[in-house]
Amino acid sequence: MNLFELAGLELLREGKNSNYLPDLLDRAIKIRKWLDKHREAIADRILAGDKVYQYKGKIKTYTRAI
Repeated sequence: MNLFELAGLELLREGKNSNYLPDLLDRAIKIRKWLDKHREAIADRILAGDKVYQYKGKIKTYTRAI
């Protein structure tokens, strides 16, 4: 899945218009920044379904939108 597909999916889950290009681009940039900030292994685990991960000594949780 590329960043734009992921951004569109996230916007749909939030009930927003995923066809509006400025919102889609903005969300894709935010996702890319998040991926750059976090280690790839954390991102891979979250995408695989993990809901809890450790980052810089802190336990963080991630829940998928329904």
